[in-house]
Amino acid sequence: MRWVAAAALLLVLIGNGATAQGPATAGTPPPCLYQDGAPADAASIRSAGVAAICAPAAAVDAWKAAGFEVTAIDTADLAARELLATPGVLRGQRVASATRTPFVVSNGWRIRRGPDTRYRYNLPVERAALAAVEAATWGADAVLQLEAPGDLAPLGRVHQFLRKLPDRDLPHMADFAMVDDGSDEAGEVMNLFTRRNLLYEIVKAPSDRFALNIQLGTPEFPRMSTSDPSAFALRVRRRIGDEARSLRIYGSEVTIARAGADANGARVHLINYTGRQVFGLRVRLRGVYEPEGAYVLGVERSALEDVAVVDGFTEFTIPQMGLFAVVDLRKVPGSTQ
Repeated sequence: MRWVAAAALLLVLIGNGATAQGPATAGTPPPCLYQDGAPADAASIRSAGVAAICAPAAAVDAWKAAGFEVTAIDTADLAARELLATPGVLRGQRVASATRTPFVVSNGWRIRRGPDTRYRYNLPVERAALAAVEAATWGADAVLQLEAPGDLAPLGRVHQFLRKLPDRDLPHMADFAMVDDGSDEAGEVMNLFTRRNLLYEIVKAPSDRFALNIQLGTPEFPRMSTSDPSAFALRVRRRIGDEARSLRIYGSEVTIARAGADANGARVHLINYTGRQVFGLRVRLRGVYEPEGAYVLGVERSALEDVAVVDGFTEFTIPQMGLFAVVDLRKVPGSTQ
């Protein structure tokens, strides 16, 4: 494969169009590898685990003839997309707060804020797999531009993992409403909520479905109170109360979750933004559930451990995970929570 400016390698995730208040992402198509010419190295691409290709219309037939699923995409579409930050944990940087939380760069809040926006990533080495699972988790229509051919293999593993996930379409879980006025302050607050696993629903006006509505510029939440977003997020967390939160993660400060549930069950996506192995990750989720499936990227067979139901919450441990895991739970028959 030639790695030159005229033949840049890109990946495309075709989003499912889910809104921030709508169903959680499930069965999202896997990443699509962009090539701006005819297939010159189809065998290497296929051996990496990538089966779907995106290419300009003039090259689509050639890629189909090589045995790939192909979607047409042009350069004008790429240029028009909104650029997302490179996801990951910034080394040597921590949030200035008493908790000394590592500085995680996540785009989940931006994707939730603009679910119909078309996005793109410009990614340095070793970030392709993380960007792909992030876009898939939040249901983004995102294009990934890569710098290194070595990222094909980890990206291919994500591709194959996503293809094997069972379809599941569940509404978001939320403990409070965030009134999004489109301001930078509101965006930074949602960023901190997402990074701290505080589950919120984006609304345009206060909702009577929630006991707590965060609306900046009100006496309860003056705009100036967001000058320290970490302190603001901590205030909201205390207002909810840790014991009342629908989702809590133990054993990692750099794992961000997305949770959805309905009357039949729940699904939890877990992204570890360092990608390093985490052992004994504990999850606490509101509701009475039993395990249905645990899917851990890079682990052929995985099972939840130490499953327990305590005071209307289900707790379980993922014994080992690297970058990404998805857990499916079914509602225990007869339970009201």
